[in-house]
Amino acid sequence: MIDDRTYALIYRTTRKNAATRGLLFDLSRDDFAELVARADSKCEVSGLPFSLERAGSFRRPFAPSIDRVNNQLGYQLSNVRLVCVITNFALSDWGIAPLLRLARALDHREATQAERRHEGLRQQIETLQAEAEALRCEVAALHNQAGRHVLKNRSQGTGTFSLRKDGRWESKCWRDGKRVSIYARTEAELLLKLKEL
Repeated sequence: MIDDRTYALIYRTTRKNAATRGLLFDLSRDDFAELVARADSKCEVSGLPFSLERAGSFRRPFAPSIDRVNNQLGYQLSNVRLVCVITNFALSDWGIAPLLRLARALDHREATQAERRHEGLRQQIETLQAEAEALRCEVAALHNQAGRHVLKNRSQGTGTFSLRKDGRWESKCWRDGKRVSIYARTEAELLLKLKEL
């Protein structure tokens, strides 16, 4: 928020600069107060809120500044508006048309870049979804491949073995009249353990 002292300083500085440059300054303090109220703390060209933040140097690009609409005329209420310093610089050298052209180009470029970023993210998401689906299919195939296979062990009777979700192989079989579970890291290791029974 811009305080009254800052606005008073802008008024005095502009009046002094106008006198130095030999420009008419027919803007009373009441006229300036009306101008400040009309702007409502925003640049009258861009609508950006005024700010006293610095942008890397000593300049404050979004601080309020008095702009003459027609540079052939002096500072009078019918010919001035409150704008950001950056807007005033651009307007004083080139007028509104080049500034609008620049604004449109910046807006278009930003929209195009945002669209490209969005498209890139969408493609990454699709790739990740496809990879996740491939992994799901691979896991399902492993479970189907492992399934439940019946083994015949002449001395111990019938048993089953399967691949568990934790990646270990498990066999449930009968030994000495009791059902037991045997675990191994690989299918081959499990088969060896079963042969040893």
